[in-house]
Amino acid sequence: MKDGNSDLISPQTCRLSDRTYAAPITVDIEYTLGSPDNLRKETRPEVNIGSMPIMLRSCCCVLNNRDEDELAKLGECPLDPGGYFIIKGNEKHYCICYKQYRENKNKNYHFDGKGEDVVPLMVVMKAMGMEIDQEVVQLIGRDPRYSFLLMPSIEEYINCRVFTQAQALEYLDSKAKGPRFSNMAAEKDGRAFNILKNEFLANVPMHGDNFRPKCIYLAVMMRRIMDAILNKDAMDDKVCGACGLLGYYNHKLKAGTCSSCKNGKQISNVKVPYACKLLIQELQSMNIVPRLKLEDTKV
Repeated sequence: MKDGNSDLISPQTCRLSDRTYAAPITVDIEYTLGSPDNLRKETRPEVNIGSMPIMLRSCCCVLNNRDEDELAKLGECPLDPGGYFIIKGNEKHYCICYKQYRENKNKNYHFDGKGEDVVPLMVVMKAMGMEIDQEVVQLIGRDPRYSFLLMPSIEEYINCRVFTQAQALEYLDSKAKGPRFSNMAAEKDGRAFNILKNEFLANVPMHGDNFRPKCIYLAVMMRRIMDAILNKDAMDDKVCGACGLLGYYNHKLKAGTCSSCKNGKQISNVKVPYACKLLIQELQSMNIVPRLKLEDTKV
């Protein structure tokens, strides 16, 4: 994809500038001119008739077949599996497995406790096989502040008396709510194990019962949350004062606009960590809509 110059536009550039990561659609047009007695054919090569969003990591994407160093220079995470689009700066997932949807459309699996008793993230990590705390800390990052922010979750799993994968799965089984399994194999593995394998972070591919890719992906998400708390890499963004969703800069109108409620009058400029914006986009891709409440909604 090009922006009129010779430089390629990366997905990261589109995220930061609230643009769509797309490629132009060009066709060769052949038409006939003149009178019936004097017809001549004319051709116009490479006529632009529109644009089509590019799926990240596809064969048409600039990230395809890049190594970790090249991805880092383009501002991309090497662990990001791709498979989504960037529309007006937001990550959008349009692909869905119809078979899986048919099988799970009436199933609502979730972990839920009573009152304020929620499931600690460290219990989820242990249930996926990461029983050593130091390994989780190293996955998230070596910044001591990450360890400090992770400490409450560590204390929670200690209070729950969960130290091994088997204990973590048993603990999650007691919290899992949803329909009973319809086959003996699923019943043998356990409800929590099946939720973690088939429902939790379903966009991350697994090989057999190896939860390592999901552990890494969850660690990246935890790090983004912590970066948002620590206010790293603050950047300017636009928030709609009417609905609380992130807006974008409309280059044609040269003004801020909300893609949800189409509001262009109550768009506020705010400074948020880039990690926070990525976190919001990640939640939106999972059909979780976070809304920001502003004290002052004036532009």
